Formats: sequence, structure tokens, C-alpha cells
Amino acid sequence: MLVRLVASLLALQTAAAALTDVELARLERDATARAQAVAVSGGPSALSAEIARELASVGQYEDFYLVGTYAPAFKNFPAETVAAFRAVDMEIQYNLLLWSWRRLALPAMAPVLKSLYQAPPDDYAKMRDLALRRLFDIAPDQARPFMLAELQRDELRVSMVTLRRLPDAAFPEYESAWLRHLADGILDERLDAAVRIERFGSPAILGDVKRWYGAGALSWSCDVRGAVLGYLSRVDPAASAPILRNAFNAPAQEGEDCHAAFLRYDTLRPALLARVALPASPVTVVVVGPVPGEESRIRFRIAGEDYLSVEELTDRLRQFPAATVAAWTYETGTAGPHPQRWPAAERDAVFARVQRAVSGRVILNR
Repeated sequence: MLVRLVASLLALQTAAAALTDVELARLERDATARAQAVAVSGGPSALSAEIARELASVGQYEDFYLVGTYAPAFKNFPAETVAAFRAVDMEIQYNLLLWSWRRLALPAMAPVLKSLYQAPPDDYAKMRDLALRRLFDIAPDQARPFMLAELQRDELRVSMVTLRRLPDAAFPEYESAWLRHLADGILDERLDAAVRIERFGSPAILGDVKRWYGAGALSWSCDVRGAVLGYLSRVDPAASAPILRNAFNAPAQEGEDCHAAFLRYDTLRPALLARVALPASPVTVVVVGPVPGEESRIRFRIAGEDYLSVEELTDRLRQFPAATVAAWTYETGTAGPHPQRWPAAERDAVFARVQRAVSGRVILNR
């Protein structure tokens, strides 16, 4: 039965890739009618039980945003949907928040997300991070105090992927503690201080950061060095250029390769990518569709090196000799199985944009 359900859902998902607004409205209308029929005959608890069964099935898989018996109508039955979400197990909840957030991004989810952030199970601590991220998505005013509290902890409990959502440029009142941990922190304290400084450090602490970098960088991990260099290049790129060149040119210590750690920071990426040697032919551009939980992000890969935007990719392709032929392909599992996450029309638009940008330099084939 489950195999047939999954096959049916996949077929529906593929068919839904090119749905028009009118067809989407029909899906919602039909799902609403089915849900109302269940609620009328069995009450709200019966509808919650039906939705929970659907969530338990699709929560084992990826990207079922529109398909399903009731999914298109979740927003019309928020109380029953939230009750159903509470009823499924923690792993299913996590998968749904990561992969299928579009179907559950309802204001009524705020209380359950707050609860999951404040008291995740001991064996599922990663839920704290994801729950806070999703709470910020739908109720930023409610999530903000929690995020500020996390920024003030000695050791982070949530990721910078989540905390970066804060729009603030800096938090001067927190910087003295971050500097202290950068200088003498133990275990993860130094790294947690560094990544916070990279994103939220103000120009006022530039001198202190330079001093501590000069005194201790050689003993720091690649991750700490990358974060501090990211801060320096963001706050004072011109004055920090010699420091960056020295860091990029420094011979790697035994068993150390800081390239990947440095590439995590947007301000360091252009200079680092420009230093990577062009691969020999044949050239293949591997396209990776939006990542789970971050549906708008698209990556590209050439010879094992990732490019995080169309601009980064086209800058790289323009470095190839004129008339270079490049194959355009998709990472296994990206395009075909996930049309709801990345419809064919959107994929075609990305290809056309890259093709126009490199016209006369690279010939793209797919």
C-alpha cells in the first residue's frame, strides 16, 4: 500500500510541475472539499488523524509540496494541521520542517515551533536550530528575543545559517565577550566567537581582531581563521588585503587544507576562486537544484569546485578560452524527481541566463 501511495504521489508531483494558477486553485478547492467532508462526518479530530497519516507518509521522503489528499488545503485548516504535525514522531517532524516547509509555513505553527526550540528531545538537539529558523520565517518578532539570547551564549546552540537571518549589521554590546573568547576560548568557544564576529562584528573592534589574529592565527583551526578573515575582508577590505594574501599563500601545515573553510565566506570567495586552476577539457557544469530548507539556493560545480550563484559561475566560465565547449548536466536526483522544488521552466530560465552571459566565450550544450 505504501509503495502504491509513494508512486502515486511521485506521479502527481511530476504532473504538477507546470501547473497554472488556475490548476493550483482547483487543487486547493478539491482538497478543501475532501477535508470538509471528513470534518463534517467525523469532526476536527478525524481530519487531524487523516492529515497526520498523510504527513507520516510524505515525511519519509522529499519535497511533496503540493501533492497529497489534503496538502493543498493545509492553510484552510490550520488547527487540524498543527494537531496532525504534533502527532507524528520527531524524525518525521524534522523532515517536514526541512524539506516540506512550504506546506506548513502557517502562522498557527508558531506555538509548536517555539516549543520545539525551547525543549527539543535530548537525542534530537538539531531540532532546536531548525525550529528557531522556521519560527523566524513566520514570526520574526517572536523569534528575535531567542536569537539575541543565543548570540550571547558562550557556545552556540544554533547555527549561523539561522542567526544570519537577523537583519542587524552589528551588536556592539555583545562584542567584548566575543573578543574574549576569540583570544582565549577553549574547545568550540573560539570558533563560535569567530563566526559571530564574521557576521555581526562592527568596525570598532577591527584593531582588536587584527591584534589577536596576528598573535594566534597559526594556532587556530582553519574554520576560525576563515571566519576572522571573512570579518577583516568585510569591514576593511583594502587594509586587510595583505593579511588575506599572506593567509592564502601560506603553506599548509601537515594534514591541513583551509581552502574549503575559507570558501564559506562570501567576501573571500572571489579571490579564492580566481586562484583555482582551470580544469582540462572536457568541461562539465554540474547543476545542483535548491537545497532542502533553502529552496531558492542553486549551486553549480566544475571539476569538484562549487559556485554558489549564476554570477560566480559565469565569471568562471568567462575565464575559459574562447570556443570552449561545456556540457550542462544535473546532479543525480536534482531535476527530475523534484519538479516542485525546481520546476522545468525555472531550470530553463537559469540555463538561458548563463548561456546569454557566456555567449561568444563558452558553448553550452545540454
